[in-house]
Amino acid sequence: MLLIAVSGSVYGLKALNVQAEEIIYIRNDGTIDPSGTPISTIDKVTYTFMDNIYSPIVVDRGNIVIDGNGYILQGTGTGSGFSLYGVSNVSIKNTNIKGFYFGICLNLTSNNVISENTITANTRGLIVSTSSMNTIYRNNITASTRYSVLLENSSSRNVILENNISSLNFGVWLVGACNNTLCKNNVTSNLYGIILENSYNNTLLQNDVSNNKYGVLFSESSGNVVSANTIAFNENYGIALSKASNNTFYHNNLIDNGEQLSFYESPVNVWDSGYPSGGNYWSDYRERYSNALEIDDSGIWNTPYVIDASNADTYPLMSQYVIPEFPSFLILPLFMIATLLAVIVYRRRHSF
Repeated sequence: MLLIAVSGSVYGLKALNVQAEEIIYIRNDGTIDPSGTPISTIDKVTYTFMDNIYSPIVVDRGNIVIDGNGYILQGTGTGSGFSLYGVSNVSIKNTNIKGFYFGICLNLTSNNVISENTITANTRGLIVSTSSMNTIYRNNITASTRYSVLLENSSSRNVILENNISSLNFGVWLVGACNNTLCKNNVTSNLYGIILENSYNNTLLQNDVSNNKYGVLFSESSGNVVSANTIAFNENYGIALSKASNNTFYHNNLIDNGEQLSFYESPVNVWDSGYPSGGNYWSDYRERYSNALEIDDSGIWNTPYVIDASNADTYPLMSQYVIPEFPSFLILPLFMIATLLAVIVYRRRHSF
């Protein structure tokens, strides 16, 4: 699995310097270059598309909002639709981004919000490199030929929330990324759904990882928590671990995957949260343990689901775990408020 991941990996910031035709800049002083670009701003804080745009955009100014206003940002197969390097507190929303090498690239950035965009038919949908505390929220990231979302190079404390993610190869790929949260995403119809490679202490919560060829893959990754996810109908396997240990899996629904699990040199992981909280739901449990009984009306089977000599779900659930409604406002506030406050402070400083 590691070889497969590495062979697909281009930690491709080399490609960031490859750009399509004329480049549009939102300069550090707030001006737009070239001046005839169909982007309107009155206060140099909010920038609004007034028409479709057919060139990549480099954002050199922080503390701004870019509203695509439903228009298209179209490339010719090279460059980045939006490129942010070393800037913070930028919001990009409501833009249809397609036809670039990278749809959006965040490099050495923090506290940005990418929300409600359609990012489609790019070679690579969205890359977050050496960046922290960014929020990727309610985007449709589809039809990427390599990957839809990549977090790499020590990117940390980013939130990937409520996105629809599908690609021809990798859905969500974390490489050397730690302390990130993936929550309530639909990761479907990919070759590989979610991959964690050399990544630690990340949380996968309430995602739907279904109808991929391969579901959730961990390679040389530990300390991650996978809870309340639906991992279903993946053609080859639901979860695969390669040299991955000390990860925790509980309250997940593993349903009718080609194989529920695949293991390679992954000695000890945790597969339940104890009694009476319970472990995971396994759709093939009854076939394997036809004589199992319920423990004291608890909804938990009395026979562990054995994975291998070192791994077992001690308290498997009798029925699918009902994933609770998890309001987005419990995750987003710090990121959204931080962006809003930065904009307010900026406006006040420049209003005199």
